[in-house]
Amino acid sequence: MITKFTARGSEADMMALERIRELTGEKTANKALWIAVRRYPALVDERNRAQMDRLEVSRRMDHLARTVARAARAQRELEELAGQICGENQG
Repeated sequence: MITKFTARGSEADMMALERIRELTGEKTANKALWIAVRRYPALVDERNRAQMDRLEVSRRMDHLARTVARAARAQRELEELAGQICGENQG
């Protein structure tokens, strides 16, 4: 079945249609819309994967920040303990 899209809409719709034509490289709105329709599911999947990747990176960064904070606390505690030991040995 061949479906032809008729371009009737608001100025914003027409601007969006023109942008789709530019992005697809097609001269006609009809061809551009069909290309956009075919590409849409893959683009949604790609966006969803990117969002999941971003969340995973954010979780890893939070984990690393907590690890660095724990390491800094441990370093301070070791320095304090070393100072106490050195003070005992001098006295």
